[in-house]
Amino acid sequence: MDTFAEILKALTPVIVGAFAIQGVLEIVGSTLKGDTEKQKLGKKRILGFSGLILGLIFAFWADLRVVNLLGFSIDQSADRLMTGLAIGSTIDGSNSILKLLQYWKENVKDGDDNDEDDADDE
Repeated sequence: MDTFAEILKALTPVIVGAFAIQGVLEIVGSTLKGDTEKQKLGKKRILGFSGLILGLIFAFWADLRVVNLLGFSIDQSADRLMTGLAIGSTIDGSNSILKLLQYWKENVKDGDDNDEDDADDE
């Protein structure tokens, strides 16, 4: 993949999946009791574990591999596992992927600027 737009397009299912899981967890979370500190902690653990399981299921079912999309070569199962964990961590995982994309985009842009500077020097 050569451009930021192509990578963003490839990662769209990952980002949408993370937001969908977050939505499901919010609905489920609203039905769980959380009056005492112990109940709130239990609710948080249940929702966190559920999010990870849903993320892993989604990543393996949809054959999503973020690391591969970013140009690194690792085992497909490990890639799906990492993707599932990122998706399952819900909004935090999506934000991490978006931050990584922003960082990558800035580096590509800086590289293009340096190429133009080099061309000007000639």
